[in-house]
Amino acid sequence: MYHFLRSMLLGLLLTGFLASCASIFSKSTYPVTISTNPQNVNITITNELGGVIYQGVTPTTLPLDASSGYFKPAFYEVSLSQPGFKPQTFHIEAKIDGWYFGNIAIGGFLGMLVIDPLTGAMWRIPSQYYSFNLSPDDEASTKGMGIMLIDEVPSHLRDKLEPIQEKSNK
Repeated sequence: MYHFLRSMLLGLLLTGFLASCASIFSKSTYPVTISTNPQNVNITITNELGGVIYQGVTPTTLPLDASSGYFKPAFYEVSLSQPGFKPQTFHIEAKIDGWYFGNIAIGGFLGMLVIDPLTGAMWRIPSQYYSFNLSPDDEASTKGMGIMLIDEVPSHLRDKLEPIQEKSNK
């Protein structure tokens, strides 16, 4: 009888402890790295309400919350821009975390309905690494001749440069 009670108590303690699987085995904030080719591209990240949460240049790593509220996955819009290149926009949307369904297996309805949704651990950011190749802006390259510093010439055009030699008056 003693072993049965001890086993039952241990089982209840473990069930109570593991009542919110995603909160224990997962996280609610993820480090996300965004890189581009070329580097030093202007980047702006906004949340689903349009609020700017980050503005800077690539490459960058920043923490993104997987949740935007009770039972709401986070949604981010990432805008990339660089003179001479076509601007790009992409979205990062949190997905349901598989650990969240562990609550069903152990009967942790408190974890499923309260703890994991409130902590945001029921959601995950699907990828923590994003890399983009920006395409040259054809319109910008056909605008005509201009003068620019060698550092301003996009790297994909540098191999097409030709040196200009000064004419001598002899």
